[in-house]
Amino acid sequence: CEVQAVLGAKNAMAFDVSAGCTGFMYVMEIANGFFAAGTAKKALLIGAETLSKMMDWGDRSTCVLFGDGAGACVIEAAGEEDEDARVFFASGSDGSRGAALTCGHRPINNLFVKNEDKTDYTHMDGQAVFKFAVRTVPAAIEQALEKAGISGDDVDMYILHQANIRIIESVAKRLGQPMEKFPVIMQEYGNISAGSVPLLTDIQVRNGALKRGMKIVMAGFGAGLTWSAAVLTY
Repeated sequence: CEVQAVLGAKNAMAFDVSAGCTGFMYVMEIANGFFAAGTAKKALLIGAETLSKMMDWGDRSTCVLFGDGAGACVIEAAGEEDEDARVFFASGSDGSRGAALTCGHRPINNLFVKNEDKTDYTHMDGQAVFKFAVRTVPAAIEQALEKAGISGDDVDMYILHQANIRIIESVAKRLGQPMEKFPVIMQEYGNISAGSVPLLTDIQVRNGALKRGMKIVMAGFGAGLTWSAAVLTY
């Protein structure tokens, strides 16, 4: 709502979505649903994170991995006759494995509740997250490709959440695709959760690597545990 106020977009509805590193992909699918229902024609999607405030800077297994950043895009509904405008999603969540990546509660400031808890920070079971990602992400991408009626070879670029280079390499291997199709920016920006997919997309557009008409796959995955993959024509 604060963004809406700054932009003066008084006719727009504004809301937050909390889905960890998959957040940007989830809002893309939500916007797509609004378009299909005919209740919206344009949407501004924003993925923004300040993860540095959630880090224990004495825990080197987490604090060196995450970063602060944001990315945004505007999407617009197209006519049913425009085949290139269709987006195919494969999304899901598994709360039973959510303890692999958490940030504990903040203390309750309530005079009726005795609470001596201290502020908590991000905790991650790296091995559990890795195993989840290398199995679930390729499966979701393959499901989205099947819905789109194309193969992985038809995809020009894979824009994945920037969590871990080994995860991206493993996904590429499982899909049988070369790493050249998987741009990487985590060495400069770190893992910026919901901001990574839109930021990576924008960088590829700015450097000329991503051009209109190219087939791309976008995928996010992380806390929850959640995941989402989308196949579209840029």
